[in-house]
Amino acid sequence: MEKFISLAFHLLLASLVMFQPAICSSNFTDQDALLRFQSAIEVDPMNTIKGGNWTAEANFCEWIGVVCSNRRQRVMALDLSHGSIPRDMDSLQKLQELYLGSNNLTGMIPRTISKVPEEVFNISSLQVLSLRGNSLSGSLLPSSELSLPNLEILILSDNGFGGNFLQYISKFSSLIRFDAGKNQLSGPIPTSLGNLKNLKLFAVASNQLIGETDGSELGFISALSNCQSLEILILEGNLLRGSIPESIRNLSSSLQFLFAPYCQIRGHIHGEMGFLKNLTFLELSDKDIVGNIPSSIGGLKSLQRLHLDNNHLEGRIPNEICNFTSLGELLRRQNRISGSIPNCIGNLSRLQKFTLSSNYMTSVIAVSLWNLEELIFLNLSLNSFNGGLPLDMGKMRAINSIDLSWNRLTGAISSSIQELKSLSSLNLSRNSFQGSIPQAIGNLKGLDFLNLSYNELSGTIPKSMEGLTYLQNLNLSFNKLPGEIPNGGPFKFLNSRSLGMKHFVEMRLFKSHLAKKMERNHQGTCHSDTIHYGSNCAIKSFDTECEVFRKIKHQNLVKVISTCTNTNLRALVLQYVPHRSLEKWLYSNNYNLEYGSEGKVLTKGDVYSFGILLLEARKKPTNEMFDADMSLMQWVGAATPDSA
Repeated sequence: MEKFISLAFHLLLASLVMFQPAICSSNFTDQDALLRFQSAIEVDPMNTIKGGNWTAEANFCEWIGVVCSNRRQRVMALDLSHGSIPRDMDSLQKLQELYLGSNNLTGMIPRTISKVPEEVFNISSLQVLSLRGNSLSGSLLPSSELSLPNLEILILSDNGFGGNFLQYISKFSSLIRFDAGKNQLSGPIPTSLGNLKNLKLFAVASNQLIGETDGSELGFISALSNCQSLEILILEGNLLRGSIPESIRNLSSSLQFLFAPYCQIRGHIHGEMGFLKNLTFLELSDKDIVGNIPSSIGGLKSLQRLHLDNNHLEGRIPNEICNFTSLGELLRRQNRISGSIPNCIGNLSRLQKFTLSSNYMTSVIAVSLWNLEELIFLNLSLNSFNGGLPLDMGKMRAINSIDLSWNRLTGAISSSIQELKSLSSLNLSRNSFQGSIPQAIGNLKGLDFLNLSYNELSGTIPKSMEGLTYLQNLNLSFNKLPGEIPNGGPFKFLNSRSLGMKHFVEMRLFKSHLAKKMERNHQGTCHSDTIHYGSNCAIKSFDTECEVFRKIKHQNLVKVISTCTNTNLRALVLQYVPHRSLEKWLYSNNYNLEYGSEGKVLTKGDVYSFGILLLEARKKPTNEMFDADMSLMQWVGAATPDSA
């Protein structure tokens, strides 16, 4: 005996055709079906059906949730909740559309769909069946006798259906739209799809389907090439393991949307792809596509999005790509593409997103690229681009994010960068930029990410950067930036109260500045250069300063992981550095550290607090100059008489 699967679901039965010259009992047939529907309801929280006006005495066309046609008084629409569909649903012989989408239907699907019996599949007039967005599971396997010759739209997406339901799909000979995405369907995609001559949409994303191959080519795509009306093909997230056949050119006048990432499509991009003149979206990312991009791809003149990320494409970008005058997104990251960006890239006036990261690109960046006024996102990182940035970058008024990191770019950062008013993220790290950070960078008021690390920038940090009030991530490390850090704006967070923020600045900038900040942190109760070892204030300062050093990146500092302190112990937990020796770095002539290079005792060290002074002396305690008459401590004391 069947059980109710869910306490609540939403049912809409719409668009019953007006009955042709009807037999007298037609109205009574509709009324009888509705009364049986009422009797099957177990839960009615709103009490609209069980306790409402659904009675034999009242005109059923006036019942709550029922809509009838004006002339024939036949049920046109049903909007109900909390029930089960009776097995005699097929008595609604003129039913055309059945929607059960986006409800709370749950449970296994043996021979019936939750409480939708097989009889639903015998409603020969049914044109639309939607079960989208429930939690239905199990196999959806109608018997061989079942047939829906008039079914045009079948939506099964966002459930948990399993099994090889696709083997029956050719029974629905009038099918126009089929969507079974996000289920657990398995088995091969059948070549019988080619019999669905009216098919416009075929979507089976995120299932466990496989592709039977004819040689290396996917047979079902060859079959679909017979569906001359096919507009949308979605295959994402299956295990197809085959190549796109040349016969896809047969869809040249219909196919608009080909979405097939993460499904192990292999082989080359055939030149025949260029015949798909109406294609607007081509997504072939995360596959095993190899070889060059054919020049015939320029035939895709309607293309708006081209995604070819994470493949094994190689060779140069063909100039024919500039024929895509409607292109809005061009994504080709993580391939093996080499050469330069075509100078005609400036013809793509509608381009909004352009990524070529992780390729083998060389040469200078095409000047025309900087003229794309609608470009929002640009990522050319992890290549070998050289040359410099243009003097005039102001035309890219819409740009939000620029990533040119890990290249070989040189020259200065132009002050025209201030014209990029919409910029929120700028990454120019791991290049060889020179000169100073332009004062104009402070005009980028919306900037929240700035990375200029690992360059050859010099001069002081512009005080104008204090105006970057939204800046959350700042990295200026590994440059040649002397002087003090600005105090306002995002720089005011460079203290112990905001150590959670990701502000990393080169260690040298803290010389003669860090101690002052620590003093402010303790509200004047301790002066950082007069702390006595063993005092509570010294312990507090030690912990605070070590916490600061945990947030600092510097080539001459081993990362501080943690600390352990009490009145008798102060210990640092440092990152393990294999095969390295501090003694080698400090004292060997083969290593070039600036500290103590003149052999003098200097008090202007990088660490000067909690009673400990890091001396720039470059003298070992075991140096031959130290004997019974002159110890290292005596030598330091003589060199710094004012420190006593």
